[in-house]
Amino acid sequence: MKMTFVSLLFSVLAALLCGCAVDMRKVPATIKDQDKFNNPYLDANKAVTDKKITYYVVLKTKGSHKYAQINAGKDISLRNGVKIKFIDIRRRDGKAYARVFAIGSVVSVDAKTAWVEVFDFEKAHVMENHFAAVRLDQSKTINEKVDPSKWFSLEY
Repeated sequence: MKMTFVSLLFSVLAALLCGCAVDMRKVPATIKDQDKFNNPYLDANKAVTDKKITYYVVLKTKGSHKYAQINAGKDISLRNGVKIKFIDIRRRDGKAYARVFAIGSVVSVDAKTAWVEVFDFEKAHVMENHFAAVRLDQSKTINEKVDPSKWFSLEY
């Protein structure tokens, strides 16, 4: 049974209003595989076109929403220090829009999960079932690669 974007949106909203738990761990998919997974969020959102970004879901939070656990880990070669964007999907005028509302950095990586420290967590309010966009090809800038302060160490 294929769910359209509208029916999925209404089912999620109904579950949230009723207080039921919504398990959306199977929703994230790489954009290049969207036909295989038939992800309605990615089909409806034409603004996201970068094929190097993969989407995951926030499983739980702790510390007043300062830390968020996502369902990505060492199995996708995630490492400490990788920047994560938290995305909320909003519908306006019949179109779906992806809104980046928070940015974080990976602080701990397990086999299949990772903990992300959310910057400006008081305003962001990251919660369960929000999407996390992960770009794994985050290479260093030329200034970070050629840092002369790391060439020499001063010992007294």
